[in-house]
Amino acid sequence: MWAIRICTAVLLLSFTGLAQQSDWDASWDKIRYNGGSLQTSVDPTDWGNRLLINSERITFSLKDGQGLVIPAHDVTALTYGQEAHRRMGTLGVIVAPVGLLKLLHKSRLHFIGMEFTSHGQKGEILLQGDKDNYEAILNTLVKITNVPVSVSEKDREFVPASAKTVIVNEPEQEVSKARK
Repeated sequence: MWAIRICTAVLLLSFTGLAQQSDWDASWDKIRYNGGSLQTSVDPTDWGNRLLINSERITFSLKDGQGLVIPAHDVTALTYGQEAHRRMGTLGVIVAPVGLLKLLHKSRLHFIGMEFTSHGQKGEILLQGDKDNYEAILNTLVKITNVPVSVSEKDREFVPASAKTVIVNEPEQEVSKARK
């Protein structure tokens, strides 16, 4: 009888451990919001917004209290670098000008774009990760959404090797190829 109790206890503990493993959270507090579906007065140069990702959803909260909750299965595209900025600009989103941001920062800007369709509504956000967190953010987003990161050949070296990617030709390259 005691053997059955021990086996039952071991099984319950192992199931509890599996449940805890699937309920992981990854969060970052050093994130900039550079444009997208949220209209805000938060300065695009302000850090301190919050990104929380778990196996089911992506939660983004701005310093002013606004936020988005995006089910992971609703993400339709991930982009990085200049491709993220270019794509968000073509979607009619209010995006901070790259030139202005480059004047304010002397280091590389790690833009991360996310497009999603939730409840029939299309949305997008353009975030900027810090040099110490952007790779972890990209890896986590790819892992939970199963969507590859679209990136230009020029920026590919900055995307983690473990992340699935799709190389996108830059518009200038496509124009010059068409002329030849």
